[in-house]
Amino acid sequence: MKLFGRGKAKEAPGKGPEALMCDDQESCDKALALLIPAAEEGDPESQYLAGRCHHMFPVTGRSYEQAYKWYSLAAASGHPGALYSLGLLYENGHGVPQSMSKAAECFLKAAVKGHPQAQYEYASLCESGDAEGAGVDDAVHWYSEAAKNGVDAAGYALERLRRRWRTSAWPQRLTSPPKPSLPFRFSTLLSRKRR
Repeated sequence: MKLFGRGKAKEAPGKGPEALMCDDQESCDKALALLIPAAEEGDPESQYLAGRCHHMFPVTGRSYEQAYKWYSLAAASGHPGALYSLGLLYENGHGVPQSMSKAAECFLKAAVKGHPQAQYEYASLCESGDAEGAGVDDAVHWYSEAAKNGVDAAGYALERLRRRWRTSAWPQRLTSPPKPSLPFRFSTLLSRKRR
């Protein structure tokens, strides 16, 4: 797996992008040796990539707890990838107590910053009822955004919802996100459908 980044670790003299290749324990150890100094200096991209090494290869000396540490530092700077990855840790309970509400919070922050997979994950939590205060309208919006940003599964999720609720509002909903100025909300249609 290649770790992509624009952090200070890439700028290390004599080190090219191949230094950030992480396919096994040895290559990940080498990548961490380059990333940690920049991460400790506060570079969000290096913090994110260090977290990713710990997250993707949690072997001896690396752990989900360390992934959480580095992701949290990068997320504090607003790094969308770190916010998304932090959400995954919370969603799955890796290195932290499982918390769907914290996962939803992280996914939403990353989604607002344009992270396509976070948009999809947040939409899934909205659809399942695991995102507090959000519902099917929000799921439709974020699935639409994720689909626009190339997440194929989001298009399938929209189609699944369309089939489930069979409403004439769907063609409009699929081409643009829900707007507050619409005379009704999608959830209103759902409640009418259930009567």
